[in-house]
Amino acid sequence: MSFLSFLIAKIVLPILNLDAAPFFFKNMPLSDKYFWILYVWPIFFFFNIFGEEFLWRGYIQPRQELLNKKHTWLVHGLFWAFWHLPMGLDLIISAIPILFVLPAIVQIRKNTTISIIIHFVFGSFGFLALALGLVH
Repeated sequence: MSFLSFLIAKIVLPILNLDAAPFFFKNMPLSDKYFWILYVWPIFFFFNIFGEEFLWRGYIQPRQELLNKKHTWLVHGLFWAFWHLPMGLDLIISAIPILFVLPAIVQIRKNTTISIIIHFVFGSFGFLALALGLVH
């Protein structure tokens, strides 16, 4: 998923004249004045990831499976992409792999733990790499 997202960000988005970094990360890397964000970020991140995963994969997806059966991963991925639309089309395009693979994994495994871990890893490494200036 990471490699596919990387390829999309580096090849597809420039063709579409889109930037891989969402608009709300344009102020990265963090300057010394805003480095305090790194201290409060874990609390926000915890509630964001757990909240989103428990809502989407723990509550919504099982109910969608009753209606959509084996295609739930696809329908769920489309709704999850729509949910992220306020973050920008560039983010959604680069996140296509995770938007569909994550619901598929949960549907196959019947377990949200893996989605929490994957979402945590994707989100935390991405944010920290941008905040610390490791990527641009």
